[in-house]
Amino acid sequence: MPRYLVYLNHTQTDEFFPLFEIVYGIELRIAFILASIHGTIGSLARLFLLYIEAVVDNLQEYESLLSISTMTRSIFFSYFATG
Repeated sequence: MPRYLVYLNHTQTDEFFPLFEIVYGIELRIAFILASIHGTIGSLARLFLLYIEAVVDNLQEYESLLSISTMTRSIFFSYFATG
């Protein structure tokens, strides 16, 4: 499938000038909010793993929670590594 590149002339976009800045500002805010959410979830998963390893004596009771938090941690680590 071919991809088309659209060249915009300044005279064509002059009437929509503030709209581009508004959309760009909204995109930046959404990206910052999503990065904050991903960072919080990844940090909480790591803290949960450290808490379980430090406090719990019998790890077999928390095996499913440990698996879930390990997968969550690895998913969000790759998000920050590629960003």
